[in-house]
Amino acid sequence: MKRIFTIGLLLILCALTGLAQEEIPSRTIVRQPQVAPSNAVPVTKHIYSKQNLEQASMEDLNQYLRKARIQRNEGFGMVVLGPALCVAGVLFLDASTRNKSKDDKDENVKSGFTFLGLGVACSAMSIPTIITGSARAGKVKKAMKDRTGAGLNLAPSLISSDHSRNLSPGITLRVRF
Repeated sequence: MKRIFTIGLLLILCALTGLAQEEIPSRTIVRQPQVAPSNAVPVTKHIYSKQNLEQASMEDLNQYLRKARIQRNEGFGMVVLGPALCVAGVLFLDASTRNKSKDDKDENVKSGFTFLGLGVACSAMSIPTIITGSARAGKVKKAMKDRTGAGLNLAPSLISSDHSRNLSPGITLRVRF
């Protein structure tokens, strides 16, 4: 019984750790100088923002698309795993009614409710995971589709000056062909 319980918890742990995404420091935060004015606010860039996806290379876009698809597939895996854990919990609760021993009955009830709770939690987390992964994959696919062919892009940006170590506003002109 403890072996089944441990295996179930390890499966849940594997599913949840797979959802963690690696942080890409160079794409996440633009650092401000050490001595900044009091009104300076650190600028953060979200990986899946439109501006970041337009500036990312094709290798980065392929990596973002792969991560988004992995997240979506993990959500589908959790859709299957959640009801399976609920069924296992119901089976443990059913087995507790058949046992004559009080210790076996208590252990089956604890395992049953644990599996049932984990199944409900896993099922509840699966839907947002699928939606997030699908939305991110869609954004990256759109950015990759817009990347092909010729194009001209004029966009505001922040320019870093090595001399003054400050970020100053500027305009970026990108020509693709």
